[in-house]
Amino acid sequence: DDGDSLSLSLKLLSIIPVMDSGAPATNATFPRDVWLTIEDFVSIMEESSSTNKIKNAAQSPLLSGSWRLLYSNAPEIVGLAKGLPLGFYLGPTYQPL
Repeated sequence: DDGDSLSLSLKLLSIIPVMDSGAPATNATFPRDVWLTIEDFVSIMEESSSTNKIKNAAQSPLLSGSWRLLYSNAPEIVGLAKGLPLGFYLGPTYQPL
């Protein structure tokens, strides 16, 4: 149901911490209980989309565009979020779909 999906999406957005620099939150920048809750919600949403028979969602024209990354557990992003040399820091990060 679209209402359930919207509700889950809004709840997920509400629990993702906001970084001062605008960088994505990661499993290295917040306590374990926070990122486990985020990843649990993502799993619920993925399972919900598979039961709703959404196929190739990443190729949907509804998702086409540049999306701001709010949370990541990808090693590449986690490494950057931990800190960069010479006082540089990761800021807002976007991913085109």
